[in-house]
Amino acid sequence: MYETQDDLVALQALLDKSFATAGSHLAGMFEAPMTARDVVAHLEGICEVHFATVTPSGAPFVAPIDGLFFRGQLWIGIPTAAARTAFVSRERRISVSYTRGRSFCLIVHGTAEEVTESDPMWAPYHEYSDREYVKLYGAGFLEWAEQQKAEGADGDMWRVRAHKMFVKE
Repeated sequence: MYETQDDLVALQALLDKSFATAGSHLAGMFEAPMTARDVVAHLEGICEVHFATVTPSGAPFVAPIDGLFFRGQLWIGIPTAAARTAFVSRERRISVSYTRGRSFCLIVHGTAEEVTESDPMWAPYHEYSDREYVKLYGAGFLEWAEQQKAEGADGDMWRVRAHKMFVKE
């Protein structure tokens, strides 16, 4: 867990506010919302999320992509050559969902914020993500990532500024 106490307080406030504004159907499905601490525990490591944005014509566009939950927020790296990079650069409003089995469900609505090396969370996030990717792919992952960066094909980093978040187990 990489969240500070302030991160947990902010996440809990978001969860509470989101649940309070849920319609009756959603509230019924999420009748026992999780606490911020439980959410963080369930979202450790790399999660393949469903990332939704819109095309320039306004058509919905959703695709799976790796996400990591860090400091109470969802972080997503999008390859530079991916169509969704252009889409999210133009329209920052996005939705993300993640399910595990038939019980765990995360729904996030918010805006994508591009994260650059000047962001104070850049280095701590990359330390965390590098550890998680090495766990998944082995030590060769770091070499591969450096090669991608050298070739200009590594991608952009985005943090989801959630306006609403619903999580249930």
